[in-house]
Amino acid sequence: MEEFLRIIWHFLWPLAATIVLEGIVSLFFKIGGNERVPLRIIVLVNVATNPALNYILFILQGLRATPIDVLSPTVLLLEVLVVLIEWKLLEYALTRKGLRLLGFAFVANLVSYGAGVLLVKFVL
Repeated sequence: MEEFLRIIWHFLWPLAATIVLEGIVSLFFKIGGNERVPLRIIVLVNVATNPALNYILFILQGLRATPIDVLSPTVLLLEVLVVLIEWKLLEYALTRKGLRLLGFAFVANLVSYGAGVLLVKFVL
């Protein structure tokens, strides 16, 4: 049971932190006029992408004898894929197209990825 809870925690805290950070980014990022990405959309988009990304990283880590480097090309490629997927999910959820949504997905993920890198490099 303890191992199960550790694994659940491994997925929940990054998701919660990502939602908080991307929610903060949304306060400063307008996608049109005074419109911002609604928090419920940020939650739904991240529930779709964040656990999947962390599961892939969890599996990759299990295949390695040494810790995976958060700045490795593999991790960076996965982050780029997440930005593109989140962009398309935002377009679908908000029924609008545009590069502002790509910009939001990029900036929001850059902030959450950057916070994750700092956490891994200096705290964990």
